[in-house]
Amino acid sequence: MRTTKRCFLQFDFYDRTGIQKYLEKQAEKGWMLEKISAFGWRFRRAEPRKRHFSVNYFPKASVFDPEPSEKQQQFQEFCAHTGWQIAATNAQMQIFFNEKEEPIPIETDAEMEIENIHNAMKKGMMPSWFLLLFCALLQMGLFIGRLSSDPIGVLASNINLFTGFCWLLILFMIVGEAGSYFLWRKKAKRAAELDGSFVTTKGRNGIRIAVLCLMFAALGLMLVSFGSAAMVWIYMATVVVILGVTALVLGFSALMKRLKAPAATNRVATIAVTLLLSFGITGILLVVIINGIMQIFPEKIPSETYEYKGHSFRVYDDELPVTVEDLTDVNYDEYSRAWTVEESILLAQFHAYQRPRMDALEIPDLKYTITMVKLPILYDWCLQEMLNSKDNWYSIDIDGNRSYDVFKVSAAEPWGANAAYQLFHGEETREIYLICFEKCIVRFEPDWKLTEEQMRIIGEKLNIK
Repeated sequence: MRTTKRCFLQFDFYDRTGIQKYLEKQAEKGWMLEKISAFGWRFRRAEPRKRHFSVNYFPKASVFDPEPSEKQQQFQEFCAHTGWQIAATNAQMQIFFNEKEEPIPIETDAEMEIENIHNAMKKGMMPSWFLLLFCALLQMGLFIGRLSSDPIGVLASNINLFTGFCWLLILFMIVGEAGSYFLWRKKAKRAAELDGSFVTTKGRNGIRIAVLCLMFAALGLMLVSFGSAAMVWIYMATVVVILGVTALVLGFSALMKRLKAPAATNRVATIAVTLLLSFGITGILLVVIINGIMQIFPEKIPSETYEYKGHSFRVYDDELPVTVEDLTDVNYDEYSRAWTVEESILLAQFHAYQRPRMDALEIPDLKYTITMVKLPILYDWCLQEMLNSKDNWYSIDIDGNRSYDVFKVSAAEPWGANAAYQLFHGEETREIYLICFEKCIVRFEPDWKLTEEQMRIIGEKLNIK
C-alpha cells in the first residue's frame, strides 16, 4: 500500500473555502496534506479522521523564502496554542489543521482577512494575470496581423490555428478568473462591512480545466492532421523541451531554498537561469533536435541534385495532376516536379510547380495552387482575398502613368468551371488565372498562352469533386 500520493490541483489561489473542503474530505479518507510545491500537492497516509482546515494568507511571504520569517513563525506558534498546526505553506498561503470538534477560528475579522487575501493576490497571482494578459493580447494582435496579410495561408495551417486558438483561450481564462475574483471581492467587502460575515469563496477552477481540455483536444487534432512525421516529432520535441526547461527552473529555485539562500538572491538567480535556459540553451537544443529529426524524417527527398554556376539545385519527381506534357508537345526529360500540401480543418492548399534546369530556362515551366475550401461559408471570402491579392501591384511608365494589376472576369466555359478570372496589367493580359470550381479555387500560372483545349484539360484534371 502506498504511503504518499501527489495531486495537481486546480484551485484558485484565493479559494480558501474550496481548498478547506477538499482537504477535510481527504483527511476523512486517510490522506493528510504534507507539502505544496510547483510539482503538486503531496499527501501522506494518516489515520482517517475528521480534521478542520483553515487557509490563511501572509502577504509579506514570498515563494523564494527559504523558510518562514520570524513574524510567520510567531503567528504559527500563536495558532499552535489554540490547536491549529501548520500543514503546509505555498508562498503567501498558509494551511493549518485542527483535530478539535469545534475549534476557535483563526481569523474572526472578515474585513482584515479580505484585505490579506487581496494583498496576497497582488503579490502572487495578479502579476501573473497581467503578464499572461499582455502576452495573450500581443499574440492575438500578431495573429490578427498575419490573418490580414495572408489569411488563406494562416487558415490553411493547423499550427497557426492551434496557436491562435490557444492564446484566445488563455485570454478568456485570464479575463474569467480575474473577473470572478474582483466580483467576489466586491461582494465579500460589502458583506463584511454590513454584518461582519465572510462570504464563501467560489473559485472558477472549472474555467482553467475546460481551457486545458480544449487545448489538449486541439493539440491532438493538430497532430493527427499532420501529414509529415517530422512535424509531429518536432512539435512533440518542442513541448518536451519547454516542459523540461520549466522543471529545471523550478528545481533550481527549490534547490536554492534548501540551501537557505536569501529570497532576493534566489529571485535574481532564478530569473538569470530562466533567461539563460529560455534564450540560450533552449534555442540551441531545439535547433539540434529539429536538424536531427529532419535528417531522420526529411520532409521531401530530392530525386537528384545538380550544380549550376557554383550553386546546388534539387530536382524532385513528384506526381502532379497536370503537367506541361499533358498540355504541350514539349519533349524534355529533366524537369523538376514538386507537390507540397498545407492543410487544416478549414482549408487545404496544394502547391505544384514544374521547372526545367537552370541551364534550360527556354523550356516552358508551370506552377499552380489548388485551394480546397472545406467550410463552404469561407468560399466567397477566399475568392475575394485571391482577387484582391494584386490590388497594390502597379508599374509606372516614363510619363508617370500607373498601370495596375487586376483580375477581370473571363469565360468560364472552356474550363468547365463556375467562374473564371484572368489577370490584367493595365490593358495587357497576363497568363495568370483564377478558376472557380464547386469546392476549390485554382490559381494557374503557365509559361505560355493557353488554348481552349488546354483549358478544358486543366478543368477536367483539377476540379476536385
